[in-house]
Amino acid sequence: MIAARSGTASAATRTAVHAHLRACAEELAAADPTDVHRIRAIIDRMAIDARPVANVNFVESGGAAPRGVWVLPEGASPDFRIVYCHGCSFMAGSLNLYAGLVSRLAVAANAAVFFVDYRLAPEHRFPAAHQDCLEAFLWSHTHGPQSSSQAQACFLAGDSCGAGLALSTALAASRAGATVASVVLLSPFIDLTVSGESSLQERDPLVTADMARACAPLYAPGLDPSDTRLSPLFADLSGLGPIQIQGSTADPLRDDALRLAQRAHRAGVRTELHLWDGLPHAWYLFATELAEARKGIELAGQFLRPV
Repeated sequence: MIAARSGTASAATRTAVHAHLRACAEELAAADPTDVHRIRAIIDRMAIDARPVANVNFVESGGAAPRGVWVLPEGASPDFRIVYCHGCSFMAGSLNLYAGLVSRLAVAANAAVFFVDYRLAPEHRFPAAHQDCLEAFLWSHTHGPQSSSQAQACFLAGDSCGAGLALSTALAASRAGATVASVVLLSPFIDLTVSGESSLQERDPLVTADMARACAPLYAPGLDPSDTRLSPLFADLSGLGPIQIQGSTADPLRDDALRLAQRAHRAGVRTELHLWDGLPHAWYLFATELAEARKGIELAGQFLRPV
């Protein structure tokens, strides 16, 4: 299924979000590229309002478990579990930035979300993030936010390069015999060769093709970026469960979403593609400001919601 999604936010609201992202881009451009801590601090402020929604509890995984935090809305079932892989170029991103998004997703799905605090590059290079996400997903089958208990169903979700991690995790988990109920991918960055024609456009206030191309040598130096572990767009997708993909016409990585939908459909995977009009790459982080972000998260939650 392919659905075109037109914008509903006011022009003033969109302008404010774009201005905020341009300011972030200027800060990043001015930062010393070797000052990883400074860059992470700037990225952690990328959302205008990242506060979680009300009546949601946050529970650290703790102990020998994978690093991360359970996000559990009051009244939601802890036995339906979504493992969330965040974006930000493999080298940044934290719950400080994602609390609003993952708490809204948990409420929309009425399920527990495990936010994976995977190891970041350049200190931890490939396959560190991939290993952490796969470990978290396999662990979630028998460990929940309240106790060590068997899950009724486990799902995967992610955004940007985290969508690539989620898709790679789904493929690896399926090969290991684990069940992936369904997958949601927001603005997926799943081709680290950056070969889509949309990468030539310069309409996004923050993300550029050059930024995307810098991810592979940062996270996986010396590895061919077309390797399907880094670029799961080129992997054999047959046998996967249902996938929902959300992209934007203004995103320089738009073609990753379009090509994945085509390849998944040809592989016999039940696929939903929602293509939003004119939104920046990171629109889903602006749910307080953009009605499209709220609707997109609700669509993701409905797709992941236990039947």
